[in-house]
Order: sequence, then C-alpha cells, then structure tokens
Amino acid sequence: MFVDIQDQDCVQRSSITQAVGIDFGTTFCGVALCEQARKPQMIGPLIPSIVAYMGDQVLVGDAAKGPQEIRSIKRWLDSSAYDPIVDDCFNGRSPFQVAVDLFLGIKKHLIHYLGHDISEAVVTVPAYFDESRRQIIKHAACTAGWQVLRLLSEPTAAALCHDVENDGLYGVYDLGGGTFDFSILSLKQGLFRVLGTGGHATLGGDDVDYALGHVWFPDDPMGAEKARSLKESGRDLSSIYGNDSWKKVIHPLIESTLTVCQETCDQLGISCDDLCQVFLVGGSTHGTFVTDKITEFLGRPASTLLNPETAVACGAAIYAYNLVHESSFLLLDVNPLSIGIETFGGVIERLIPRNAPLPAEKELFFTTQQDGQTSIKIHVLQGERDMVSGCQSLGVFHLSGIKPLPKGQAKIKITVSLDTDGLLCVTAEDASSGKQEKLHINAARHVTYDRIEQEISQSGDDILDRIWVQKSHQSQDALNEVRRVLNLYPDEIMENACLPLEQSIRSGDVVQLTKAWDDFSNHALPFLETYMTHMLKNMPPIHAQENQ
Repeated sequence: MFVDIQDQDCVQRSSITQAVGIDFGTTFCGVALCEQARKPQMIGPLIPSIVAYMGDQVLVGDAAKGPQEIRSIKRWLDSSAYDPIVDDCFNGRSPFQVAVDLFLGIKKHLIHYLGHDISEAVVTVPAYFDESRRQIIKHAACTAGWQVLRLLSEPTAAALCHDVENDGLYGVYDLGGGTFDFSILSLKQGLFRVLGTGGHATLGGDDVDYALGHVWFPDDPMGAEKARSLKESGRDLSSIYGNDSWKKVIHPLIESTLTVCQETCDQLGISCDDLCQVFLVGGSTHGTFVTDKITEFLGRPASTLLNPETAVACGAAIYAYNLVHESSFLLLDVNPLSIGIETFGGVIERLIPRNAPLPAEKELFFTTQQDGQTSIKIHVLQGERDMVSGCQSLGVFHLSGIKPLPKGQAKIKITVSLDTDGLLCVTAEDASSGKQEKLHINAARHVTYDRIEQEISQSGDDILDRIWVQKSHQSQDALNEVRRVLNLYPDEIMENACLPLEQSIRSGDVVQLTKAWDDFSNHALPFLETYMTHMLKNMPPIHAQENQ
C-alpha cells in the first residue's frame, strides 16, 4: 500500500585540532591544510587519480601508470553505470573498492609529506552529484580511515578559496576531469549562500582530451595524455595546429557548458551581467580555447588569479579550519534535486524542492488507503517530474504495526531531512502507536543534467497524468461509497448512473472521465440526500436523560 496525503554541524570539535581539505577529483586528487585562518597550503603535489593492482600490491598516483592503470574512477561510482566489461579492467574489484584504495593512497601521501597523520577531512564532491554518489564517496572515504566532517560542493569550495570581500553574486565555472558544474553564490555580510547550480555529471576535461587526441594523434594510444599536456600548457593551440578542424570537435563540448551557465542564470531570474565575478576552476580551464569562449560568453574575462587545479582543495581546507576552530564564518549549500514521496497512483508529492538551502527538513502527514490497513510502503524519490516513472528511486521501506483504523483516519508523519552534506534521512511514524521506521538507501541510478532538463520540458504530460490519477481516485472513492449505500437502499436509477463512471475509469480518457463524473454527481447528490433524510427519519428519539 502506498501512502496518501491528508492534508549546525554534528562535529565533536573539542577533540579535533586539525583537519585537511580533500579534492577527490576525476583526473587529480589534492590535499591541503590550513594552519592559520585563510592561509591554505597544498600538501605535496597533486596526485593523479590512478590506481593499479600488481598481485597483492596496490599502486596509486604516478606509480600506478601503465597497462593495468584504472583512471577516472569517480565516473563509475554509480550502480546504473556499472558494466561487467569494465569490471574486468578493475581486476574483479568494484568501483567502490577502487575509490577506497584511492582514498588510502591519499592518506599515505599525506603522511609522507606531512610526517604525521590527520584523519579528519572535508571532502569535496561535484555540485550536481546525486544522493547516491555523495553517499558512495563519503562511505569510501570513511572505509579508508577518514573521518568526514563535511561533504562540500566543489564550486563552493573554490569560491571560498578566492578572497572575496564585496557583497554580491558570484559564479563558479568548474570544468574538471570528469564533471562540469556551474554554481551561483551570494555573499552578504559574511554569509555565503549557494543560490543555484547546474552541470553535467559525465562531461569534463577527459572528453576534451579524448576529442583532441583523436584529431591530433589519431594513431597514438597516448594521444589523450599528450593532448592534455598541450591543452594545459596555456599555449595558443592555433599557433601549433594551424588547421582549425580540431575546434569543430571541442567547441560543441564547451558550448554545452555555456548553455548550462545560461540556463542556471535563467532559472534564478538573473543575467551574467549581474555576476560580480566568475571564477574558473579545474585544469581544463587552462586552455585558451576555453577561456576565450567564456570571455566571449560573459563579455569580460573570468577570474584567473588562482591556480584552478588547487582552488578546490584549498577552499575545502579553509572550510575545514573554520569547522575545527568554530569560526563564525558560515556557508549554506543547496539541494541539487527535489526530494519527494510516492503517493497513490504513482504521483510524487515533492517535500524538499530543488535549490532549497541546506540543511532542510519537511514534515507532512499521510494516511491509509483502506479500512484496517496496518502497513504502508514508503517510496522516496529524487527528480523534477511529477510521476514516479520520470524520477530516480532513492529507497523503499515499510512502516508496519499501524493501528487498524477506518480508511483515512490514521495519521502517518513522514519527515524528510537533508543535512549540510546533502545526505538524506527519512522517517515514518504512526501517531497512534508510536511505531517508527527509517529509510534504508537503495542503489539509485544517476540522473544527468540533460535528463532533468528533459523531465522539465515534459512536465505537461505529468500534469495530465496527475489530473487523471486524482480524478480517477476521487471517482472510485465516490463509487465505493454509493455502492455501499445501494446495498442498503437499492435504487435502479442510481445503479444505472454508476455504470458510465465505471467505464470511464477503465478508459484512461480524462475528458471522458470528467464528463462522466459531472453526470454521476448530478444523480449522486440527490440520491445521498434522500438516503440521509430517510435515515434521520428512522432514527430512534434521544431521551432527555441521555443528554444529562
């Protein structure tokens, strides 16, 4: 049974003296530490996000480069993208285990360059990563021995790294190795608030490298690696490769990122001119073909004052310092995708909308669909569509032990909360019995930015589906009630009036159902009034002593 609608941080800082910032990147990982406020330092060089297995030995970083190397593991941290063929390349290990080994390599790197261990960390994730991937990254880090104080969006971390003093709106263009994010933040009186974010979870610098490598070094297996080195050299590629045919390959990729920038601004009702600055993040923004297109789009140069490759790790270190030292500095992130509950007929009741500030919590009371119902199924989803078929399932659980009551009288309180990491907790509680259950997260498929945009564009179909579900539900309830009365008080005219409505419910045609409902109502109301009058006339009188 589905339900029916009835209408600061938890970090024990006292024992922590230091915490690092970790940029868990698709191409490179970085670790930074703040020993003084707003003075982050990188700990050693960037670590290539490469893992290799040589017998019982696990290699990470430069040492892992070779025929057995595993790259871009962050792209595979999603059950729907899992492919058994790729699993062969992982030497029988899951993408999660490879991520754990990469986090272990980061810890060894830290100890090597720092001389001692620091277990507490703020770990960054792409702003457009969904609930499933955020959970996987946090779990991988914890399994490797890190205490994750906070998951922080990469663009947000990059913004913290810039020494921003003036209140206003700021954009962060983050083209990493495997993902692209564009976020808009507001700074006002020391409060950073993420207003909105958009992106591609499967588009990044790797795609640019592969495209350039195919054009420049078509027969070289190391073509993408060579293209990456040239791209990030900052040199004018047109002077090296006079033939501009390569631009036709990569410009569509860059244009798609700029489309995301424009759509994110449009969703917030602002223009690019309203942004005080746009910060560039990610090694791929070193290329002049990227910066030139961004300058053309903005009408002015973007900010390139800091190293785009280390800004995320340094920003995470700044935030880690503030967490440990209980700084008054405050940052608010947002929920990237709406969270809702499935209701009767496969309709989604949205509880926490997209771009809601984190942490967020919403309570709503639901009820049962049948007399004496003692359990309900709670289905939690993520997405922008109104129907279950268009959204991403996050988890399903059951609340049993509900006090058996007539349909619609039970009160089930559903609480959905997102913490400052954007991690989900759902509870269901029966008000009568006090019975309570919590959500157990299931593996969820990934929803790309393109998919979300497609869902939004198809919302008209969802509206019709929602109207049909609500109308057919209302009609069936009315039919059931009238049938109950007909069993006690037969009426041939009313019997005949029920048939067209029953046929319309089976037809699936909302126009036909609406007309049949109107005709049914014209007969049902007088019939029920007659029945109630008859019942009242035949009720025994109430004696005076019963009123005393």
